Amino acid sequence: MRGAIDPAPRITSRGPTAVGRDGATPVIEITAVRLVGGTSHEHITDLQWRSDSALPGQSTRDAIAAWLSSSPNNHAVVIDGHDRIAVAVILLADQSPYLRACADGNWTDHLLALPRF
Repeated sequence: MRGAIDPAPRITSRGPTAVGRDGATPVIEITAVRLVGGTSHEHITDLQWRSDSALPGQSTRDAIAAWLSSSPNNHAVVIDGHDRIAVAVILLADQSPYLRACADGNWTDHLLALPRF
């Protein structure tokens, strides 16, 4: 998803498109999650998100994982008070990619603490 960035949110297999505060770095804030079949990170199937420059959106876990993996400039975060907690793609052999938050070099449950939809 390199090249021009479309500020309009959309549900797509390529993931969200949004522009961060600096006008160049695509950043989305994950605001809610849907889990199916369990309560761990691997069970997150869909995520709601927003950005500074677009209306709120919703995408599948696979779409956001693909979007994050498509460019080192794409970022997703979870807000915890005044902190922006990074969201990373976890790639394990024989498993679908999934998402997990990481703060200060430690994996966290910030995504699981978000509201459900």
